[in-house]
Amino acid sequence: MQQGGTQMLVVLVGVPASGKTWFAQDMLRYDSDHWALISHDALGSRAACEAQCVKALQAGLHVIIDHTNLDETERSPWLRVGYNVCGHRLYPLGVVFNTPLDSCLDRLRTRPHKTIDGGHPQAEELLRGYATALRPPHHAEGFYETWAVADDQHRSAMLGYLLRYNTPYAPAAPPAPAAAPGAVGLPATAPWGQAEVPAGDGGRGGSGRRGPKGPRGSIPFRKPGPVELDEADRRVIVLFDFNGTITSHTSQRNSTGNNRPRPGAEHLLRMVRSVKDVARIGVYSSASDRTVETAIRMLERAAGCERGELFDPALVLTRRYTQALPQEAKDEMGGDFKEWDTWKPLGDYFPTRLHRVVLVDDDIHKSLPTERGNLVLVPSWDGGEEDGMLAVLVGALQEMLLGLPEDADVRERTAAVTARLQEAAGPGRGTEGGGVEMSGATRAVEASRGAENGAAARPVNEEEIELSS
Repeated sequence: MQQGGTQMLVVLVGVPASGKTWFAQDMLRYDSDHWALISHDALGSRAACEAQCVKALQAGLHVIIDHTNLDETERSPWLRVGYNVCGHRLYPLGVVFNTPLDSCLDRLRTRPHKTIDGGHPQAEELLRGYATALRPPHHAEGFYETWAVADDQHRSAMLGYLLRYNTPYAPAAPPAPAAAPGAVGLPATAPWGQAEVPAGDGGRGGSGRRGPKGPRGSIPFRKPGPVELDEADRRVIVLFDFNGTITSHTSQRNSTGNNRPRPGAEHLLRMVRSVKDVARIGVYSSASDRTVETAIRMLERAAGCERGELFDPALVLTRRYTQALPQEAKDEMGGDFKEWDTWKPLGDYFPTRLHRVVLVDDDIHKSLPTERGNLVLVPSWDGGEEDGMLAVLVGALQEMLLGLPEDADVRERTAAVTARLQEAAGPGRGTEGGGVEMSGATRAVEASRGAENGAAARPVNEEEIELSS
């Protein structure tokens, strides 16, 4: 795998003879170049397992942990090791094996097992004791995803899902229905249709999901550090939002049941190729890694380009790079927000390059008030196939980027791009929230720009712009 990329830590959970070892060994048979197996049965002690886990992660490998891992107490050391070695690059998954106990007992009786002797008169009682003690993995522990496997079909699909992680992005979703933590099921075929969850301080960044006793004792989500940049590379960084900006808006996806690229993806490719010497094009989305990967692949197909050509793989920022909206932002929105809404703090990830970063988004509240100068505000796509906004957007961005003096502050140029989009949209088109006129949105941006320059920003009220999440 690429050094510096995402590293998987897969913690298997289940009673003895539930199929964990079989699954883990199959992973290595398919791909021993990218995966390392840490087996408690083979190594004999927790200390030896942790030492091997550290070595494997330091070598840049994905790691799969084969042990019963019945509860949070048993699982938490693996996550601590992973976060200590990988930091924000770690992508931890919990996979629980819900194999019927009768099947587990049959396996114990027909082949040797280190944990329970199948011939022991109390083997069934011991096995049921393990089952009683098992607590499925939960997001509040620090897992980004939790899945359940109950049969061979689930097992095969889960193998296929994990083996897709050897890519510059997170993997595409495998062919299987969605599952809640601890339930029998698999990753979703349509990630765009997955339920949104409230933002909060749970183990998963922005998930807000808690165990029955809250997040006490769980491993907090590690906020990613600044994006690694070559200081000699002074190109502008342009980050595109997806939802409503260059793909279907949530409301459109909910009504049609699928996600679509905004008409004109070929114009994005034209821009990428024309500005490659002066700009890098990336993504900043509030969606999950898997959902973003699905959208990237869709846009690449629509643009007719090779994988990885449309967006710089090193500039794909997903939900874990966002923050839950603070109370002051919710107050500004007048109560018209969702608990899972987030914003995108550019300064946290580009602290030395903020004057060279552009965020292209259809929602003003995705941008911090002090960073509105970085924002190009795009009219939300209403789903119409006659929409020509991407062509206008690309033309305006190309003109700005190709005419920009070396190391110039892009924040002095973004307002002109927003105004050009406003003019092209005409009245009645606007940012996310329905029926917002771009002129009001532009005034809101301009008010915020004044605050950046030391002037007091005046409040933006709903007569100017109707705000929503």
